[in-house]
Amino acid sequence: MLASDSELLTDAVLCDQIAFYLLAAQAPALVAAWVIERATRTPRVWQRLVDEASGRDDSAPYTDAVIREALRLRPPVTAIPWLLRSHATSADTTCRPGHPP
Repeated sequence: MLASDSELLTDAVLCDQIAFYLLAAQAPALVAAWVIERATRTPRVWQRLVDEASGRDDSAPYTDAVIREALRLRPPVTAIPWLLRSHATSADTTCRPGHPP
């Protein structure tokens, strides 16, 4: 984002731009780094990923599962609010749909 002389960047706009860059640009790199780091610790997993990537078929179910597991274990963005889709009850607490758990 470029600002002209008459269009100064406020602190709020600057913070939004930085947050967008960090979340949007870094998330794929973080996921890739975690997948590689975790897979190389387990040679069997790494070899299966290599074998699947070397195949002729475009589908990669094992790779997809490894990436999903990496996202589950190490989500690159943790500040995403989760909202309930339906009523949830736990012990003596009840949460309504549309509210955080």
